[in-house]
Amino acid sequence: IVVEPAPGEIYNTGIKRSLSYIRKWLDDNGFSGSKMWEDMRQAIVKTLLAAAPSQVHAYRLCVPESRDTCGFSCFTVLGFDVMLDQQANPSIIEVNELPSFDADSPLDHEVKSGVLRESFLMVSPTVQELRLLRELGAHATPGQKTASDPKYIKQRQELIDLRLAQEKEHMRL
Repeated sequence: IVVEPAPGEIYNTGIKRSLSYIRKWLDDNGFSGSKMWEDMRQAIVKTLLAAAPSQVHAYRLCVPESRDTCGFSCFTVLGFDVMLDQQANPSIIEVNELPSFDADSPLDHEVKSGVLRESFLMVSPTVQELRLLRELGAHATPGQKTASDPKYIKQRQELIDLRLAQEKEHMRL
């Protein structure tokens, strides 16, 4: 599919297009932008599920369980390169574990600064999470296992539940 930018569209020139532009173009030209988006989401989820075991292993090598009070001490921003065929079916071309955040165009700047902003909002702890992290830290010293302490286990689960609720709320927005 070759998409030509509308006159005056500075964000949609060259080889890059915004997702909203592509979805609108698909809808305007007999395709379904919503179907393409859902197909792309499914392909990304399947890719993430396939990569999860190696990511968990790498995480455990860097953050041993004895030093990991909350179970999610870091995150990775992945860059997915996607191409559409003539029927607007998406295919993942590659996944970048260290995507570039250089901004060569106004569209690059808008997209990449948005990715960083949303990533930091998603992983920023809430006041309740910070309180629980402090309490959990008071229970454990580096290298000490606390898996048998019922209070620690309860607080850790509460922290995980708070994090999952925050992520779910963030995804609704």
